Amino acid sequence: MTRLPARPGLSFNLCLADPISEYLADDQAWQGIGGDYTIHFGEQSEAMPGHKKNLPVLHATVGGFSRLWLGSVRANALTVTGEIHGEQGLLDKLEQSLSLPLPKAGWEF
Repeated sequence: MTRLPARPGLSFNLCLADPISEYLADDQAWQGIGGDYTIHFGEQSEAMPGHKKNLPVLHATVGGFSRLWLGSVRANALTVTGEIHGEQGLLDKLEQSLSLPLPKAGWEF
């Protein structure tokens, strides 16, 4: 579970693209993790299937969103590579909420 104490809560809709789905047979049971989600970051973070009305939308690849969530790349930098895009206000709030220390090899989780 991700907890972001002492940070303002942030909710948004996520359109997640999973590039592996291009390589999976249509009759295969697992089709990747792409889809539409509602994300909330805060003291109690969660991801739920589907979208909620009146929330900003972030479009992201699985790789881009993973790097954002893990804190290894800032939101505005990921827009340059095309791995995420959304309203500037949402990107700025993501940077505030996910301003985490850079991950280091060898960290124990």
